[in-house]
Amino acid sequence: MKPSAGNPTGALRVLIAGRAALANAALADLLKECEDTVVLGGPTKRIAALALADRMKPDVVLLDLEWAGGMVFQTIYLLREIVPPPAVIVLAQQVTVVVRRLCQEAGAELVFEKTADLDKLIEALRTLHRRKAAEARLSRKSG
Repeated sequence: MKPSAGNPTGALRVLIAGRAALANAALADLLKECEDTVVLGGPTKRIAALALADRMKPDVVLLDLEWAGGMVFQTIYLLREIVPPPAVIVLAQQVTVVVRRLCQEAGAELVFEKTADLDKLIEALRTLHRRKAAEARLSRKSG
């Protein structure tokens, strides 16, 4: 998947980081339901995802837990070191209380199951977009 061309003003910029290009593309298609959302790309390699996130400065990174494997907590930490830090949402085949807690302790904002929680993911992205818009309005008022 290639990075999306253009960025509508105020759009929520999302980077999808997962091992399967086809799954990344399917998720990108699903995100078309969200108004003002731009998918920046869907790298299938961890180092490429970190580099693209550092260069493109996404608002949100959707991180495949199984893709990141044993490096998921380090990957979350490294993503949160980017300035400004993106919200990291972890997607997993199955979410246990322990997995959710460990991901959130590492800096993930949310953790969802890939198939069962797609509606929750879409709603979370809409909420993040509203938050971004509110922050932009406050910034313009104070600036």
